[in-house]
Amino acid sequence: MHRIVTTVGLVGLLAGSALGSNDDTRSYESLLRADAAEYDSLSIAQGETSLTIGGYIQTRYVASFSDGFDGGEDTINGFTQSRIRLGVKGKVSDKISYALGTGFAGGTGVALDTFVTYELTDNASLRVGQFNLGYTREQDVSASRQVAVERSVTHSFFTADRSQGVEFTWQNDDVRVRGSINDGIKALNTPVASTADADIALTGRVEWKTEGSWSQFKDYQGWRGGEHGLMFGAAAHYQSTGDTGATGGATATDDVFGLTADVSAEFNGAGLMAAWYFQDRDTGMGSFVEHGLQLQGSAFVNDTTELFARWDALFVDGDRSPTADDLHTLTAGATFFMTPESHAAKVTVDVQYVLGDLNDSPLGTNDKRSIFASSDSQVALRGQVQIRF
Repeated sequence: MHRIVTTVGLVGLLAGSALGSNDDTRSYESLLRADAAEYDSLSIAQGETSLTIGGYIQTRYVASFSDGFDGGEDTINGFTQSRIRLGVKGKVSDKISYALGTGFAGGTGVALDTFVTYELTDNASLRVGQFNLGYTREQDVSASRQVAVERSVTHSFFTADRSQGVEFTWQNDDVRVRGSINDGIKALNTPVASTADADIALTGRVEWKTEGSWSQFKDYQGWRGGEHGLMFGAAAHYQSTGDTGATGGATATDDVFGLTADVSAEFNGAGLMAAWYFQDRDTGMGSFVEHGLQLQGSAFVNDTTELFARWDALFVDGDRSPTADDLHTLTAGATFFMTPESHAAKVTVDVQYVLGDLNDSPLGTNDKRSIFASSDSQVALRGQVQIRF
């Protein structure tokens, strides 16, 4: 139905434009904007049961330059399907909902968000399955709703990503609290006897919204004409690993204690986000304490063009290596939205400059973040086309 409304609205808008500007044309434009902002999917509903099908495709080009690439060349470039997502979600009753999300990389599919949610009360729910741990602000925002082409380099080190477990959520108009018992950070699709699973892992996050609506914090954009929003977030994660049995070898020691804090603000045409990360990790090869910082801002120059800039930094524990460098990353670019106030179709271009020696960094290489093995700083030019459906 959404697609039909959007098509009719577009035809009406074009027809009205051909006849000249008038109130009818502006009405069609308003309808088109409102509908495009809502639809990312195809929905079917019958009684209390519903099914929604959706997903997105990101096609990216990257050209990275450095004097220190391990292969001896100074350029790495090419196209990639950075993300292909397909999923379904819906309800089987007024209290029970579900989600099944898959991703494809290199022609192979993998289960991502796969969970069942039960509404305990109007304000509380219980979720069981595999999901993003409630830990970092950047991970809570979909990869299809980011400001830059990709999440920050620093975040890739501190993120807890997805895990399997049970999560409780309580929310009212101003406060949201989430807490989970899970398999540990980045424990995606692991079996019970996996060497990657934590013996015990606990994650909790609290958010306090002083202005705006919860729905507007699904992204970072302060759309033109939108309401002001301000939200503060803080989270903690603890896990202990290495004392329970596993098949395929002994479970390695990996004790982690982490903290994050962030603030997000949205204005009429602009948005800001700042985050702090802390991690104390004992891997059996030593105990290391690292910190991270991130600051990003964006502003619209018209209804469909957004400029943005970001700085993020990873401060490395000196005990890792005498030559280990702190990493600083600068990113700047622009996003062109095909429809105002909608991530359904957009083009993003940016430049990412990583200052530091990645060969001695605990971060390692990360193709998705456009960082490659190098003994010197590197610059990446990136362009991405995205379609949500």
